[in-house]
Amino acid sequence: MAFSEAFEIIIKFSESQNHKPPNLILTDEESKYENKYFESLLNNFNNKIYHSQNFKKSVIIDICNHTLNNLMKVPYEVKNNIKSIDISQNVLDEYNFKDKHRSIVMTPSEVNKSKENLVFGNLQRVKQKRKQIPSW
Repeated sequence: MAFSEAFEIIIKFSESQNHKPPNLILTDEESKYENKYFESLLNNFNNKIYHSQNFKKSVIIDICNHTLNNLMKVPYEVKNNIKSIDISQNVLDEYNFKDKHRSIVMTPSEVNKSKENLVFGNLQRVKQKRKQIPSW
C-alpha cells in the first residue's frame, strides 16, 4: 500500500470515530511526501505539511516510529493480525498511557504545561548522561 493511501485511511478512520484528524504534519524531507497525490490529499483534508530541517527533531520522530513499530510486532507476528486498524488503539494506549518513556521519565499522557520544566530537566539529564559515555 502506498504511503498516501495509508494516510488517507488513517484520516478517514479518525473522522469515522469522531476524532479530529491531524491538520499539521511534521516530517523529515523524504521523497514519499513529495508527490501530486499526497499534496492533493493534504489539500482535500485542509492539512499542511512542514519539513524538519532539524536533525534532533528527525531523530525523535524516528525513535517514536521505532517504538510504535515494536509495539505492533506482537499482534502482527504472534497473533497473525494483519489489519493495523484493529490494533491501532491498543498500541496508542500502550504508548501514551502504560509505557514510561526513558527520556521524559513519565508517560506522554502525564505531560502537561505545568510539568514543562520537569520534562525539559529530564531531557537535559538524559542528554548529559549520553555525553558522559565514552565513544571508543
